[in-house]
Amino acid sequence: MLTLIIKEMRELFWHFVVLVLFGLASMGAIMWYKVGDFGVLGLLLLVIANPIFITLYTSQAVSGEVQRATLPFLVSLPVSRHRLWLAKTASYLLFAIGLSLIYGLVVWSITPATMNGAPDSEELILLIYLPVMLVAISMFTTMLPASTVIAFLIIAALFGSTILLAYISRWPPNYYIASPLLVVVFFAASYQAFLKGELMDSWKPCFWGAGTLVITGLLAFGFWMCLDMAADNDFTANKLFIDDLKHPLNGTVPILTGMCNTSWFDTLYHRSLPRTFTIDPQTGATRQIGPRGCAAKVVSPDGRYLAANALRRHAGLVTGDNLLIFDLAKNGGSAPITESSSLKTGIDDFGMTVIKADADSYPTPIAFIDQDHLLYHRFAGGYPHWSMELCLAEIGSGTRVLCAFDWGRVSMYYLPASGWVLVQGTKTAFLVHPETGKRLRLPVTENIGSPFGQIASMSLLRCERRHVASRTEILLDRQDSREEKKRKIRLEAAQTEIMFYGITTDGTLATQSWIATGTVWISDEPKPLALVQTGPATSTATEEKRAPFAFVRLDLQANASETLATFLARENIHVCSPATGSRYLMLYNIDFLKDGQKVPGTMRFDTQTHQLDVFPSPNSLWVDLRAIDRDRYLALGKGNVQSVIWNLDAMTGEYRQILKSQQNPDTWQSND
Repeated sequence: MLTLIIKEMRELFWHFVVLVLFGLASMGAIMWYKVGDFGVLGLLLLVIANPIFITLYTSQAVSGEVQRATLPFLVSLPVSRHRLWLAKTASYLLFAIGLSLIYGLVVWSITPATMNGAPDSEELILLIYLPVMLVAISMFTTMLPASTVIAFLIIAALFGSTILLAYISRWPPNYYIASPLLVVVFFAASYQAFLKGELMDSWKPCFWGAGTLVITGLLAFGFWMCLDMAADNDFTANKLFIDDLKHPLNGTVPILTGMCNTSWFDTLYHRSLPRTFTIDPQTGATRQIGPRGCAAKVVSPDGRYLAANALRRHAGLVTGDNLLIFDLAKNGGSAPITESSSLKTGIDDFGMTVIKADADSYPTPIAFIDQDHLLYHRFAGGYPHWSMELCLAEIGSGTRVLCAFDWGRVSMYYLPASGWVLVQGTKTAFLVHPETGKRLRLPVTENIGSPFGQIASMSLLRCERRHVASRTEILLDRQDSREEKKRKIRLEAAQTEIMFYGITTDGTLATQSWIATGTVWISDEPKPLALVQTGPATSTATEEKRAPFAFVRLDLQANASETLATFLARENIHVCSPATGSRYLMLYNIDFLKDGQKVPGTMRFDTQTHQLDVFPSPNSLWVDLRAIDRDRYLALGKGNVQSVIWNLDAMTGEYRQILKSQQNPDTWQSND
């Protein structure tokens, strides 16, 4: 067999030398005359000229022997046909890979360093993948009459399909897996055809060649689908960087979403994808919900349904976004329903519903208004006439559009206390009723923030009114490279007044709030408890900016308040919504001094004794809290390279680790 390979390489040697000299001469001329773009000309040599040369020569591997009438002599030698085929395949693979590597080294050696001339590992791999695929295709077409023409047609079809997939798919498929599968398919068909005859110009070699091509193609596609399903099930919680924490409102099973690095055999060519899973707060046992690429958004009030965004995939291709509704009582689902263009929805045996719209509609859940109705918004129309539609999906029935708004900076929030949907534009705000579709314009001129909460059966809106106290004009001296200019700038000393408006069930505005200072949180009680920022943040020589905060008990009837406790903290603290019946209020995203060092952690406020206690978080990680039951919380700590889940006992302040990730995907090298 080695003798046959040497014989083939001798025939190709001078052709190989001529092609190498052609590449050297072309790039040398570019350097000598200093014309053209290095990147474009290198691309022409590697992606156009090199494939043409490989296809021209390899497609004549067998058909050329037939035309020269030398194939009967070869098959008459005391060598089996499969050894002849292996010798020809090996020699042309060496020819193609050697030519590609030389062309690549030539291009990268003359490319300026400022143009990233050094090749990376992926480019070096492509210099082997591409010629091997070209040889595989050409070795099949060389068994056909007019082999060169057919080879170019097949290669053009493959390149065209690659461009089409890149257009219709958000992410390309994993070519490092798809390419070897195609190589196996064409090599198997070429091998079978060569064993049964000289060329596929009679029924026997045609039957074996075409039949092998079809059967191996179907097997390769089945293997591809198996890899896609295996990637869905390749779930290990400690490999995720968890960045979102949710849980059912009346349940004790938290739902988390994390970013996980894709497996090497994943059919999606992307660095990392989100995964959603549940976690047992006692044992740390996890269970994945839905396929990979699924990100949890909102949970129904009874904790049964989970609305999540997921990738719309077809055999490893991502063509858009789907809005999935999981029935958590039916194991969360594992297979999507094929939906029609009418946007009908329904729950299947696996417990998963797909709300499917156009490829670029990006349906995003807002909130469940009850156990069976989900509010979501989506884009409609096309560029440049985008609009945003507010939709209501009834589980098991269908979807209807409530209203549409011109696309822009539009935000939508559900106000559970009043039952309205708040739609905020750049200059206006509307209320939309989710059942009737009725719209009301809010007569508010202030800058409306996100919904604040509820109090006394009203939805609170937090507004900011900016007052300019004084203006000062100064001259600014600036040395310009061309000339010295003196510019006049205006400094404004502004004061921001924070106000609240209450939205009632009939859509009217209640009296503006009695609180005109920075308010962080208000409980929904007859005598609400409020966390108020009582003054501006200040800094000292030893400490960063700290603002004064106070817990205040409000008396709505007497329009009075009582200060319960005060403390200093950063301005961006957060309050964890307590579970029903809990006497503790937990604050997170707080840091405090311990042994002269700033330590992040949580703060506990006892609503009965009005005592404040601080609990430093382990590993000095910033934490995100969610209440599990009356005295237990789930704490999510996020650092630069890892995320940790703890079970926090609010009574003792004890953290118990139940899950730890290995590495943050943002620190891994991207492959997209």
